[in-house]
Amino acid sequence: MAVPVSDRTAREAHLARRLSRCDAQRAREKRDEARKLVADEIDPSVERQARRAAQLNTFEAVAAEWLELQKKSLAPETMSILGTRLSSALYPYLGSRPIAAITAQEVLAVLRRIEARGRHETAHRVRALAGRVFRYAVATGRAQHDVAADLKDALGIPARRSAGGLPASARRWSSARFRPGAPGLP
Repeated sequence: MAVPVSDRTAREAHLARRLSRCDAQRAREKRDEARKLVADEIDPSVERQARRAAQLNTFEAVAAEWLELQKKSLAPETMSILGTRLSSALYPYLGSRPIAAITAQEVLAVLRRIEARGRHETAHRVRALAGRVFRYAVATGRAQHDVAADLKDALGIPARRSAGGLPASARRWSSARFRPGAPGLP
């Protein structure tokens, strides 16, 4: 059912008034916050800049910057694998955190989640990847220490499995090739 033009404009006018009230209220709140900062002798613009800088120093931001640097030297498949590991294993739990505030226990908790799924080798690879990101953060002055390095021996060792032998067809071919007196051998 079509809404008459007069009703539509009245509804739009009502929404505009409501939105402007919300915007005005939010502006008043921001003004009050700025006045509180000035009363505490804190420059509001410096405070905003510090908040923006903190957003640039999150684990996800540093990892994305590191990954962009690696783009030149790594194959596209490798970049895809690293990006997937970051986005599926590390970003959900550490991505929004400031990289300097992340502790070894937090990284270990993420790695334990991966191990609980039976993915021991992946947990080791994710720890190594997190270490690469932390070392980049240390090099750029955003973190003091590579906390992933402290976890080197904290992960479980996966059970060793036999790689198996050659299939029967390959064993026959292999044994025939190296049999003394076989054609083509002295």
